[in-house]
Amino acid sequence: MIFEKSQNLSSGNLNPFLFEVYHLMRISGNNSRMRVTRVLCNYFKRYVEYEMRQSSGVDYKVPIYGWVRKGKRNWKYSQFHPLSAQGQMINKTSKENDLVEPIKDWKIFRGDRVQVLIGKDKGRHGLVNFIIKERNWCYVEGLNCEYKLEEEFEGQPLLKKTEKPLLVTSEVRLVDPADNEPTDIEWKYTEDGNKVRVSVRSGRILPLPAAAEDYYDDFTQISSYKDGDKDTNKEELQRVTFEPSLKSFEQDIFDQMGIKEDRKPGKTYWY
Repeated sequence: MIFEKSQNLSSGNLNPFLFEVYHLMRISGNNSRMRVTRVLCNYFKRYVEYEMRQSSGVDYKVPIYGWVRKGKRNWKYSQFHPLSAQGQMINKTSKENDLVEPIKDWKIFRGDRVQVLIGKDKGRHGLVNFIIKERNWCYVEGLNCEYKLEEEFEGQPLLKKTEKPLLVTSEVRLVDPADNEPTDIEWKYTEDGNKVRVSVRSGRILPLPAAAEDYYDDFTQISSYKDGDKDTNKEELQRVTFEPSLKSFEQDIFDQMGIKEDRKPGKTYWY
């Protein structure tokens, strides 16, 4: 791959589409500046410039008008992956900013059994199979579904079933396994210093389900993921390649190259 000019961008202006591109280069100089390299591939170059204009909120150059300032766009999260066509379409068409209630300590995780508090499935129990923390959303398996008739296939109509999101703050409640009733929880510390969930209803410790820690932030399942050719394995990542010492830069170079310095520096006088 051939590299061209470099362009500095503020690390606070990153967007999900350019996440991998920005991490190709090391942070140089000031930690708030990141160096991005543009390649001599027309499609890739145009793609990067287009995403910069759409969502990065930085200065970009237009052939006739010169440098133009583009404000940062508020990213809209949904159940679709940001790199998918549906995720891109939602961010291009939607102009409204969604108000989200801040949650200090998240209480419901993937794999928990919850009770639905609203809608036609009110009072029913189900397992949480998907969570979007940016919107305070959770999806309950088989509940709060929307049914829609689509085009006929071989003379038979198709009925599409889609699970709709529920707010974890007011529309679902965690089920206490002691009596299968909805309950609120509190975060407490055990004698060993571990932070656990405790049911307010029965005082029972509610451990986190195994599925809660089996997914990355990009919806990738850890247990079924296999490293590819371009992935860095755990052993290589944890290998120590630098040992700090009190040597100067010159002394470190001399030791690595086997250079012996016999000269003594002359005396310096300050007046």
